Amino acid sequence: MSENNQKDNDLVFEIVDENEMQFASRGRKSNISDKQLELFANQIKKSPNQFIRISSYEMPKTLVNQKDQKNYKATVSSTIRLMGKKLGYKTTIRWDLKNTPCVLFKK
Repeated sequence: MSENNQKDNDLVFEIVDENEMQFASRGRKSNISDKQLELFANQIKKSPNQFIRISSYEMPKTLVNQKDQKNYKATVSSTIRLMGKKLGYKTTIRWDLKNTPCVLFKK
């Protein structure tokens, strides 16, 4: 118990100027172009409140390792959620039997 109290007393704090730091974003990176946002927005307007299958994000057949498949799904899901967020929609993502994302965008 006394070790913990000593560690608590040994905490050192320092004020740091923002210019002295580098920021690294956490999580998966989602690079979305304005053209992609425009294409998504147009498709959502064509079929509101319906699941949309996004065939261009189908899982590549070359990904056979389960860990790689999970990473791919997480990356694609992150990208889709960010697109929905930027367009002002909540997203529900389901993956079909061919490992293609199907997305419902709702206001």
